[in-house]
Amino acid sequence: MPKSAVRFRLAVDHQEYYRHFVLEYLQAEHLEASSSLVTVLKNGTRRVTKKDLQTGYPLSKEFLFTFSEEHPEVLERYKESLVWKAKPPKDEQIEEIQQEPRKIDYQKIAEALGSIPAGSEAANAYHTLIMGVLDCIFYPALRKPVKEQEIHEGRKRIDIVFNNGADSGLLFDLTAKHGLDCPYIFFECKNYSSDPRNPEFDQLTGRFNNKRGTFGVLVCRTVQDKETMFKRCKDIAQDNRGYVIVLDDIDVEALLRLRAKNEHRGLDDYIDDKFRRLVM
Repeated sequence: MPKSAVRFRLAVDHQEYYRHFVLEYLQAEHLEASSSLVTVLKNGTRRVTKKDLQTGYPLSKEFLFTFSEEHPEVLERYKESLVWKAKPPKDEQIEEIQQEPRKIDYQKIAEALGSIPAGSEAANAYHTLIMGVLDCIFYPALRKPVKEQEIHEGRKRIDIVFNNGADSGLLFDLTAKHGLDCPYIFFECKNYSSDPRNPEFDQLTGRFNNKRGTFGVLVCRTVQDKETMFKRCKDIAQDNRGYVIVLDDIDVEALLRLRAKNEHRGLDDYIDDKFRRLVM
């Protein structure tokens, strides 16, 4: 069963439709007609109570059916309100009620990462493991990872591309608050024993555009000169070429620890801290 199809309760509720849409419509109708149900308070306010309406318009399926046929615009307004109420539960909410919640073996994953040597010979093994690790860390905000995504009719490739399905945190704020185009999030994996340099950053930003996205992550094994690495990221932002943050093995293990503890706010804050440095 796809998680996107799961709900804790049905979004459609006939009692809610009756009380908050049908009766409120009838209230306005009786006020406008100055019917016998209208009462006047001491301060001069005119009102029609829902309690009085319920006597003359008792709740029943037959009444709601007839009313909806006569007033389809009221039913349509109710349907439109359901869009905001029918969201699927968050991944962590589903996991909390499982009889045997899934656990992330942080130690085992960290050992697997540490067992892969830096260098071109192990580049594919590192690439494959990192894709699984990123999926583990960022799901459900990032979905549907694709390895070696082809662009430009296959003339170029992106190591890993995720659909951006975030509804909170930085990955959501990139579009909602910062106005960036981020339908997809790009990851480039560099299994180097030394720090990535300008060509690696240029490779990643060369994949950016307004349709694909303008935010990416360079994943590497180690960062010895953190200040120079940050300046490279800052240069990209200041030149309006998009935004890039860097994650090394230390960062990846830290994010895994947070995910293993289901500290979703901590995950968001960790990534946000890196982005904040670029824009502040």
